[in-house]
Amino acid sequence: MNYLGCEFKDETITLTRPNEGVNIRDCVFDNCHFDIKKPSFLYLANNKYHNCTFNLDLTDCEGDIIIINDEVRSII
Repeated sequence: MNYLGCEFKDETITLTRPNEGVNIRDCVFDNCHFDIKKPSFLYLANNKYHNCTFNLDLTDCEGDIIIINDEVRSII
């Protein structure tokens, strides 16, 4: 899953294939829900979140979990 420089509103961001990597950078998320289960790696950098919810299962993550300079506001 790769999202680079995108804007999302009222969407669900779903990892559909466990063991796939997640690379999300320079994005804006407004009123979105994240449903990410068992990624092989998770890389988040310079994202902005407003009124977002998260369902993350990182138990089987075999690679790096990297979160850099992300701005989180009003997470429910």
